[in-house]
Amino acid sequence: MRGCDSLSVKQGDVDALRDHGLSDRDIFDVVLAVAVRAFFATLIESLGVTAEQPLANSPEPDLLDALTFGRPATRP
Repeated sequence: MRGCDSLSVKQGDVDALRDHGLSDRDIFDVVLAVAVRAFFATLIESLGVTAEQPLANSPEPDLLDALTFGRPATRP
């Protein structure tokens, strides 16, 4: 897939997921998880909440980056 733009998703992208063994239900679950994450990120961004603070000291250095959507994460 080409990025985070839902309008750029084409039938070929869905077909590629099926080629990797995902069912229609699996694909729906992935899309739903992404939509919920985007909603949550937009909500906390709009409220000015710094939700990633508990993750900032994670022993996994890539965890904060993987969970960050929107504004850059605040680092200690």
